[in-house]
Amino acid sequence: MLRSEAGPEDALRGLIDAVAELAKSSNRLARRLHEVGLLSDTAATGLLARQDQTDAELRRLRETYG
Repeated sequence: MLRSEAGPEDALRGLIDAVAELAKSSNRLARRLHEVGLLSDTAATGLLARQDQTDAELRRLRETYG
């Protein structure tokens, strides 16, 4: 376990940033898999919709917790 002087709000902001980076990576992977034909149009559309929901929630969390 990592120890830090950061408070819970700093930890939450770090977690939000980490989830945002994972979401970006997932988006890039989905697009690439779709480009090379390993992901169907239907699956790609579903993933993009889910990613839009994730992005919206991340924006809400950032507005709430800075």
